[in-house]
Amino acid sequence: MEERHPQKQAQAAVTASMQTDTKPKLERMPSKGLLKTFSADDLRKEIRPELETYKTVMKSLLLGTHKVAVETKKVLKKLRGDNNISEREHDQLLGQFGWTPEDYEGELDKSAGNLL
Repeated sequence: MEERHPQKQAQAAVTASMQTDTKPKLERMPSKGLLKTFSADDLRKEIRPELETYKTVMKSLLLGTHKVAVETKKVLKKLRGDNNISEREHDQLLGQFGWTPEDYEGELDKSAGNLL
C-alpha cells in the first residue's frame, strides 16, 4: 500500500503549478494596434494564480482517496488561509473533483456511501 505524504505532495504540486505561465495574454488587434478587450465570459474563465495552485494541490491530495486524512486537511487549510481562498471557492473546487463538503469533512464515507 502506497504511503501518502500530504506535505510533500502539496509542495510538489505548488512547484509544478508555479512553473506554468498563468499571466493573461493580451493580443494586439492587427488593424488598429489596440489591445483586445476581454468579454465578461473571458474574465469568468480567468482564474487567480493562487486559486489555480490551490486547485492543483487539492487534486493531487484528493485523487484516489475515499477519506481525507487530518494532515491533508491541515495542509489545505493553511494553503487556503495563506492565499485568501474562500470557503465557497474551496467547496466549488471540491465539487469539480466529485466531493461534497460533507465528504471532505468525513461525515460521509465516499467508498461506502454511508453516514459514519
